[in-house]
Amino acid sequence: MIPSEIRATLKPRLAALNVSLTVLSEIAGCTVSQLSRFLGGSTGTDFKDLQRVNQIVSGMERLAHRAAPLPIDFRPALLIRSLIKKESEGLLDITVKDQSRPLPQPFVPDLDTGALGGAWAAVAGQSALAGIGIADNPLARQDADVTDVNVFKSLTAIQDDK
Repeated sequence: MIPSEIRATLKPRLAALNVSLTVLSEIAGCTVSQLSRFLGGSTGTDFKDLQRVNQIVSGMERLAHRAAPLPIDFRPALLIRSLIKKESEGLLDITVKDQSRPLPQPFVPDLDTGALGGAWAAVAGQSALAGIGIADNPLARQDADVTDVNVFKSLTAIQDDK
């Protein structure tokens, strides 16, 4: 990017991030007046400084994108600077899962009504697990979760192999 393009895009990008020049100056390690000179195109501003500010804003945008839909408070400058550095080095992994959609419920057979028919009844009846009857079967509980079901199936398979 050339300096004029960087200058033209920085203000709208900062506005999109809801970041003031004061906050950006703290993250970039410069003064607000220096930033104002960079953005205004004053003589005596170094293109490398402008590029560095552009890279910092790009890093802030990447952090915001990775954390979306969570908002990021960019005010703790040292922390943000560290996160930008880690992200650019590939040392930062941010995962946000939006689970607002209902998750599919695991299938739990209804042993009382024989929803699986004779095949399940035969497995449950022939289980050699000592002290575990059909009432202790996690598949028969309404509150059973996938872990309970998988553990029970594994234990049943181990016992049936013997």
